[in-house]
Amino acid sequence: MLDISKLFALKYVHPVEELYDGKLPVEKDKELVLIPTTCGTGSEVTNISILAFQKRNTKMGLATDKLYADKAVLIPEFLGNLPFRFFATSSVDAFIHGVESSLSPKATPYTELYGYKAVEIILKGYQMIAREGEQARNRILKEFLIASNFAGLAFGTAGCGPVHALSYPLGGTFHVAHGEANYAVFSGVMEHYQKKAGVRLESLERLKAHMASVLDCKEEQVLEELETLLGAVIRKKSLKEYGADQEMLKVWSQSVLDTQQRLMKNSPFELGYEDVLHIYQSLFE
Repeated sequence: MLDISKLFALKYVHPVEELYDGKLPVEKDKELVLIPTTCGTGSEVTNISILAFQKRNTKMGLATDKLYADKAVLIPEFLGNLPFRFFATSSVDAFIHGVESSLSPKATPYTELYGYKAVEIILKGYQMIAREGEQARNRILKEFLIASNFAGLAFGTAGCGPVHALSYPLGGTFHVAHGEANYAVFSGVMEHYQKKAGVRLESLERLKAHMASVLDCKEEQVLEELETLLGAVIRKKSLKEYGADQEMLKVWSQSVLDTQQRLMKNSPFELGYEDVLHIYQSLFE
């Protein structure tokens, strides 16, 4: 809802497709005060608005400084009645914001400071939930809201990347919640990074070392341990379970390259059509 609210601070909004296609001038003519009611988007501190375009079966982002809030207010009590499913899908989105911003070529020591801390807070919270059950979240809502905010500060500068780009066709086609769609493709992207031939990704190694210290495991076990921990909070579904087929994966792969370059350019190295298709296929069943 924050992303939609941002648009109403603009002078020209309709038709919204033309706004996102760059055919309308972006002018802000209203004060914008944002108060998050989930612990995921970090949108209260970013200049981005994401919308689902049903006719295009994807989501698109509008990024402009005109979408920054004039004031952002964090009220943890607003999360008290958030059903666990929405808590899970929003917080896993914040976790992925922290990860992707830390792996982005645009990352800086400052964005990593916020991104790493967001990852740490969320993983420790998930560990508590895995041990004590869903209700344990009620004691740490403030921490999760702050983690979401930290991750928003990180990706607001460094950007998100291929996880978000690959999630958009899934979310747009089958109306999957944003965080859930990100989670559905997250492991595939991370494993592809890991296996990319001839590349030692320094930013990934640093992040894995940090997560290994939180998860109390060896660095080579991080992705496996992450899969187990995240799976205790939100069930991962295959792309086939959502209704995708092999032909759809090919269409999605081209769509990602055609419409999501804003995100794909934040990949730590270039991903082409075959890379994207391979990731989707690895998540199919």
